[in-house]
Amino acid sequence: MLNAIKEVYEGGTPMTLIVTRVLQMFLSNGLFEIEEGNDLNNREKEIHRYLTEGMNYGIANTCYISVETFSGHIKNICKKLQVHLKSQAVIKVIKNKIV
Repeated sequence: MLNAIKEVYEGGTPMTLIVTRVLQMFLSNGLFEIEEGNDLNNREKEIHRYLTEGMNYGIANTCYISVETFSGHIKNICKKLQVHLKSQAVIKVIKNKIV
């Protein structure tokens, strides 16, 4: 329950394990495709790079932006990559070598 609350707070959408597995099955069987997300702007790419390095809300301080602005960038990144969680965005970009 706490993880779900944290995900919502961070701009994500919590999903049950079964929903996650069904989505993974659709993706792995090629039943639908995900856009590559090459339209990330430079700031979003910078923030995403910090995410892949394991940083979280400290990114806001590093980039000299507010936590609200950081959250907005995270929402935009997730929307462009068609994922719901920051962790999914990190995995997708690393897996597909997008950035």
